[in-house]
Amino acid sequence: MNIICELREFVKRIFLDNPPFVRYDNIMNIHNLWVEETLAGRDIALAGFADLREIDIDARRGFPYGISIAMALTVLPSITEEASIEYYNEYRRVSAQLREASAFQTEQIHAR
Repeated sequence: MNIICELREFVKRIFLDNPPFVRYDNIMNIHNLWVEETLAGRDIALAGFADLREIDIDARRGFPYGISIAMALTVLPSITEEASIEYYNEYRRVSAQLREASAFQTEQIHAR
């Protein structure tokens, strides 16, 4: 079992098995851990779960919650020249991986 799985099980055991201790921020942490766990092994640099309900409903397109996923680029754009073919290819590669990770996360949400 990886560390994220172990931590998730610990949080569930401490907070979910002891209802008086269940608080809003603990539930958000459990969601964050689940998002990180489901995306593990996909070269994701950052991932997180957020409560969007305080944001204008039109700005968040009616969604009460959001998931963000970020990946690091290994080739950075030049600040003095036009973008290189290497950067263009890297951007396309990372964009494709983000789309795949988003689709996978969507499947995991529906399966939950």
